[in-house]
Amino acid sequence: TRYYRADLYPISDATHKVVSVAAIIADVTREHHATEIICQSEAQFRAMFDISGLGNVQSDARTGRMLRVNPRFCQLTGYTAAELVGRRFVDMVFPDDRPRKQNAFDRLIHGELAEYRDELRYLRKSGGTVWASLNVRVIHDEHGQPLSTIASVEDITDRKANEDALRSSERRFASLIDAIPQIVWLTNADGVPVAANPRWVEYFGVGID
Repeated sequence: TRYYRADLYPISDATHKVVSVAAIIADVTREHHATEIICQSEAQFRAMFDISGLGNVQSDARTGRMLRVNPRFCQLTGYTAAELVGRRFVDMVFPDDRPRKQNAFDRLIHGELAEYRDELRYLRKSGGTVWASLNVRVIHDEHGQPLSTIASVEDITDRKANEDALRSSERRFASLIDAIPQIVWLTNADGVPVAANPRWVEYFGVGID
């Protein structure tokens, strides 16, 4: 199948009466197929963007304002897409984390970073926060200029909570063995020393590196 474009031009006589029509026909099959490929690529991108298990955000490279968000990012933040589009992506970040995020975004746009990875807190509409792992890349136009950014955001709140619980448990354990009046020296399953209390250090004059 071939595709053609017809441009029609009326031809008038001296009295401005249209007496005929000239037609210029051009073969646009190649352009049509190129447009189809672009449309298919855009459709595939939209599908992957929307159904991803990660929160996805496309932002304008110049302003940092969100152009598109997927349902997972809306679920993560508690906002609707209509509430998010047009806002600056950095404004969704917890205030204490914003300077680091903005600095990395600027370096990314200026080509100083190939990609940006970080763990940040994001604000929820409810007033709470959610910990997320962030990965950002830049999309360039045909001239190599930054056009937009694509950010993937993964909820890591549970992992962070488990890490905090583990650190808290380790601190309590360290306090416990420090309070024991007897000498305490612990090793792992391979026999490598991992902990010693002050009585051990006092008695042997050496601690655990």
